[in-house]
Amino acid sequence: MKRHSDHQPNLGTRAIGAMLALCAVGAPSVRAQSGEVKLTANDAARGDHFGGAVDIDANIAVVGAAFDDDACPEDYHLYPYCDSGSAYVFRRVGAGWIEEQKLRAFDEYERDHFGWSVGVSGDTVMVTALGADTVWPDDGAVYVFEHHGGAWVERQKLLASDAIPFWKFGTSVAIDGDVAAIGQIGDSMAGTPDDGAVYVFRRIGGAWIEEQKLVPLPLGTYRRFGLSVTVSGDVIVGGAPESPGGHAYVFRWNPASERWVQEQTLSVPDGDRFGDAVAVEGADLFVGARYTSAPVFGAGAAFAFRHNGTSWIRMQTFLPDNPNQYTNFGFAVALSSGLALITGGNGTDLYQKRHGTWEPIRTLLRSDGEVLAGLLAMQGARAIVGMVGDDDACPGDPTCGSGAAYVYLVPDCNGNGIDDESELSAGTSQDCNETGILDECEITHGASEDCNTNAVPDECDLVEGTSADCNENDVPDECDAPCAGDSTCIDCNANGVADVCDLNRETSFDCTRNRVPDECDIEGCAGDPVCSDCNGNAVPDGCELDCDLDGLPDDCDGPCTGACCDHDPFHGCMDGVAAAQCTCPDCQWTPNGSCGEIECPRDSIPAVSSWGLAVLALSLLIGAKLRFGRGRSEPG
Repeated sequence: MKRHSDHQPNLGTRAIGAMLALCAVGAPSVRAQSGEVKLTANDAARGDHFGGAVDIDANIAVVGAAFDDDACPEDYHLYPYCDSGSAYVFRRVGAGWIEEQKLRAFDEYERDHFGWSVGVSGDTVMVTALGADTVWPDDGAVYVFEHHGGAWVERQKLLASDAIPFWKFGTSVAIDGDVAAIGQIGDSMAGTPDDGAVYVFRRIGGAWIEEQKLVPLPLGTYRRFGLSVTVSGDVIVGGAPESPGGHAYVFRWNPASERWVQEQTLSVPDGDRFGDAVAVEGADLFVGARYTSAPVFGAGAAFAFRHNGTSWIRMQTFLPDNPNQYTNFGFAVALSSGLALITGGNGTDLYQKRHGTWEPIRTLLRSDGEVLAGLLAMQGARAIVGMVGDDDACPGDPTCGSGAAYVYLVPDCNGNGIDDESELSAGTSQDCNETGILDECEITHGASEDCNTNAVPDECDLVEGTSADCNENDVPDECDAPCAGDSTCIDCNANGVADVCDLNRETSFDCTRNRVPDECDIEGCAGDPVCSDCNGNAVPDGCELDCDLDGLPDDCDGPCTGACCDHDPFHGCMDGVAAAQCTCPDCQWTPNGSCGEIECPRDSIPAVSSWGLAVLALSLLIGAKLRFGRGRSEPG
């Protein structure tokens, strides 16, 4: 599951003028988008800029309000630039969302801007405070919260290992499972001011540890790297939009070296501020370039890339409809489960991947007819868009800036005129993996495989137990055949089950440890004593007891010819005894597996067991030591 965070430069320490202008653009009255839920803070106040950062994962949404004034005294009007900040956690209950908890830093202080960027993955939330003064002024910090005992509890405060004043650690944050990427735009370690950097943290044993600081090469060729950042699995992408034209840098985890390695530098000749926004999921990557001047100055654009197994290839370019100067299309991008969102001054456009091509679906519309344009995030078919310019705390005041966020279940993916949420509620379509996307659409558009064509995504077949995956290759067993030599699907005994599954389930055995069922070793054996089966018991001879080490199981040895068998339990027959005297089989053995304990009928020498030999040897050794000891102690 991907996570991304986009934050724009020059937003100021108090007013986000550009964002307010972006959100104030009007539009004709239109019908409400199905599934819209508007989120506001229970304690909304003027200038909080609730919605300046958003993220969503399954049933949890997090909204930042970096200009909240909670840390200041009640007469905060005397402190017009308090801006300590806060963040709000919402939980989905049925079709609605409830405010579950307001998050604040334990050491909050004015102008920390706690809530500048937020990230959520599972039961973990990260909130940045790029203005925090932990070691130095404005060195920044990131706070980790975990859901425990019904509440969100602050667990850890993350700092850059090389913190410097005004480097603003926490400009952006993205989290995916146990990996987090954190931008720091003020970093100047590359040699010039505001080069930027991205820090990677990994959760180990419940604690987040700084793993690596990412700095692109060559040094000094980029500016404000880390203004935007995204992570998905083993890929991290950071934007550096203030480089000439803008760049996006791709890093990939190398398990051999256990390091993040720079994989590729992306740029486009027709982009401006390329890297303002980034979003990656699997092999798909979107990059926003909001100042791109085609067809008019500042109209903006977004670009889709695809990893072909070797490198990232530019696939498509997206331009706004009805572009105006400073439309800022590509201001924010989001990507999840074959769906993509791109925001600009004219609204937020939804795209869907169909047969390898991203196709426009619709523009998301607010129920009040206003344009929906702001920072955004997606998970499955659920999208959240922040609108810092909303005025719920002071209606009618265009400078209010209390803010809001809007959650949507976005598509009608099968194009039947019924929104997907209604189909799920009515039970006419299913969503087995709870992504918010209809199963049929995930299959049709390639987001999920359906190898057995039962109209259920393969991952659901495996989770629900309707298909087995005994070789653990994430493919239903019935789809593993026909086999082209892959060891995970060979079926040597033609029982309809891959050999590796026979062995894992213990319906076949592998006594020779060659990862081939024993019955196949025997069938394909050409006289090799290791895999022959002389006694027909379906066990290769090489795995059975062979006391006399003649290469045959003991119960396949013939009568002794030339010496009796039970005098030497390790080497079989002995010389010096007439063959006529010995009628017992070669190397007799008892049920407990020890050799030589049964005596020949006409043999006058008793059989000696392996235990008897051991006792005899020990007795002789002790006697020798006693004789040797006495010899040394006698006087000369």
